Amino acid sequence: MHSKIEIFCGTGGVGKTTLSTARAISLTKKGNNCLLITIDPSHRLKDYLKISEIKPGQIYDVANPQINNTADSKLSAMLMDVASTTKRIAQKSGSEKLLNSKFINILTSPFGGLNEIFALVELYMQYEEKKYDYIILDTPPGGHFIDFLQSINKIRRFFDSSFIEIFNHLNQESKNISILKKVVASGAKTLLSYLKKVTSEEFIDDFLEAVYSLHDVKDIFLKTLSWDDLFENDNVTRWFLIGNYSHDKISDILHMQDSLTSFKNKEKYICLNRSNFEDLSTWEPSSQVNQELKQSLLSKELKVNSSLRENSIKFISFLDIHSNDISLILENLSTQWSFQKLEN
Repeated sequence: MHSKIEIFCGTGGVGKTTLSTARAISLTKKGNNCLLITIDPSHRLKDYLKISEIKPGQIYDVANPQINNTADSKLSAMLMDVASTTKRIAQKSGSEKLLNSKFINILTSPFGGLNEIFALVELYMQYEEKKYDYIILDTPPGGHFIDFLQSINKIRRFFDSSFIEIFNHLNQESKNISILKKVVASGAKTLLSYLKKVTSEEFIDDFLEAVYSLHDVKDIFLKTLSWDDLFENDNVTRWFLIGNYSHDKISDILHMQDSLTSFKNKEKYICLNRSNFEDLSTWEPSSQVNQELKQSLLSKELKVNSSLRENSIKFISFLDIHSNDISLILENLSTQWSFQKLEN
């Protein structure tokens, strides 16, 4: 049985990693095997789950007092690491060339710009393993959300007709012929001639070695393209857009929802964190100033909720926890998650 996928997105400082971690804890408590992957560069997950010894790219079984891990119910966590994913791709494809390419090593460095693309490939590989009931993805904050959404298109553009032409040619030619001759014999002659003029022959050799190494593992990338359908499948994927009740965060989250319109998936929820509605409702201020403040804050939350309902937007409110103890916060939020009745 394949996993269900839950993707958490949001701007910085709204509690995205906190809510995704609490969600994973809640699902594990209900008897599920869960994998929590974060590609948030802040790596707060290490502090939240008290797993300081975890290495990037390593899948780590979380030993947490809140979770009673069993064979059928376990929480695992991973800090996304492009280099580690590259090694898994090479192992899965039986190709060592990928690990020896100078070009690939540069592109898969922490600043190589491929975090979102490789996160999608990592998600695909973990999904295909069929080891987890739920895979929860904590995406990078802010504008990187759009990069994640566009990862499929980036992969598609990367493997455009020029690369496919080279790959097809490499498949047809004997492996005794040098890479350079193979590629020059294809329709990429003009590109290579230009690169040679502005760079060097060594650069060309490195470039071609990278192309050849990608050819060996292309199936994993091309299979990842099929995820358009999975992201739109209500039975497989849920999207949680995290914000809070401040005006600028509401605007950000509505903008994110607009970015999701290309996915026909109906399982999209806005999660509004740090609601003070219950606290405000029981507060009985004595001064006129505080009475007006209470009314203003209550009206603000009610107005936001009313607007979302009027636009048929599914949303969940999470009460603010007035504590700096992350363990207490996670325990409280995981309990709040357990009371949520989601559609599927």
